[in-house]
Amino acid sequence: MNDKIKENRLFANCKEEIGQKFFGEKNSRFKHSDFVSLSEEIFEETKVSIGLSTLKRIWADDYSGVPNISTLDALAKYIGHENWNLYRRSYNTEKSTVKFLKPFNKPTRKIHPAYYIAIFLSVFSVLLAIFINQFGKSNYQNIPFYYHLDKKDAMPVTAAFHYNLRGINLKKTQIMPLGQGAIIDVNANDTVLTYIIQWPGVFHPKLLIDGKVVKELKMEIKTNGWKAAVVQIQDNRHFIEYLNDSDIYSDGMLALTSEKLSNKGYSKGDFTTLYYSNHSDRPKIKGDAFLFETRIMNTRLDENNYSGLVRLLLTFGDSEENCIHIPVTILNEPPKSGIRIFDKVFEEKNNILSFLHIEPSKWNTIKIISAQKKVRIFINEKEVFSSEYHRAPSSFKGIEYLCNGMGKIDYVRFYDENNKLVYGDEF
Repeated sequence: MNDKIKENRLFANCKEEIGQKFFGEKNSRFKHSDFVSLSEEIFEETKVSIGLSTLKRIWADDYSGVPNISTLDALAKYIGHENWNLYRRSYNTEKSTVKFLKPFNKPTRKIHPAYYIAIFLSVFSVLLAIFINQFGKSNYQNIPFYYHLDKKDAMPVTAAFHYNLRGINLKKTQIMPLGQGAIIDVNANDTVLTYIIQWPGVFHPKLLIDGKVVKELKMEIKTNGWKAAVVQIQDNRHFIEYLNDSDIYSDGMLALTSEKLSNKGYSKGDFTTLYYSNHSDRPKIKGDAFLFETRIMNTRLDENNYSGLVRLLLTFGDSEENCIHIPVTILNEPPKSGIRIFDKVFEEKNNILSFLHIEPSKWNTIKIISAQKKVRIFINEKEVFSSEYHRAPSSFKGIEYLCNGMGKIDYVRFYDENNKLVYGDEF
């Protein structure tokens, strides 16, 4: 039996054990709601997030072999094993037959001098580590900390963060995979943490020792074109499932139709938001000299859960602050978040952002002009907002739409300071 067949059988056995743990004695087939709950349980027990699309592919046998090792490690941890390799060993041990070998007498031999050299080097290494901890007070700058992505230009993506803290005197070690938000405790004796990243963008992962940031990285996640996903929000957590690229266009628009979503097994009550994103470097688009124009519609998704909200986000440079964020909503439904114009933020209080109200079931044109450290916003050719900013941002990184409804994008256009089209999508 070849290794691939053995690995597939092991993977099938792992899925069976997961089903037994999740459903109990009454094992049954997974439904959409079950995958949501399973994703939550795996995250709570392993601190590794596995997306709904990945879980559905696993149980639909939509893999030519088995998933990547970070996903396998998380599944193995969920059923009580430290990682996939140890799970494989335990499985092989249970399946194998124990054989007893006849004892034999080892011939006597002289001890090679290299044996004593090895002992000396081992003792010297231990003493050196003790000396560094007690007297040198760990030079954190020399700690290895880097990441590796399992794939590029695709979503979601698994990042493996590598580190080596052996010989360092510390009490607590943590990693912030995105530079903000989630903080994960790690074992100083381990050397890698895997984390599934659901959103594209520029992030700054951090390594913390005893509550202090000692290392920071820059990590850019790109999409290689437009991506679309359905988003569920439960208990302040986002569950995201990306769809096939062929399903996100309809009638010359960026649009997910009800029919396509239904064919994917979604009903209107399964999700709250549609998400479109395109993160690719556009060096010709400068943050302090551009004209952006787009045309959007956001029809009703659910009678009981509909604000018509469309959040438009343009990101520039390497900092989370280098962005333009504009929320537009249906009349009498105030935005839940404010406007951001690079380094300036305008919060929603007492309906002061009422100028952002639109009729989302009709086509609306949004235009943004940035020039001479001033941003102007137009809705349907009417200027509704303007603000100066202090810091000139760098080149364009990405665009995102978050639509509480069946959002449709007719076109996207960027012009330079000479009114020359430098990037456009007519879909």
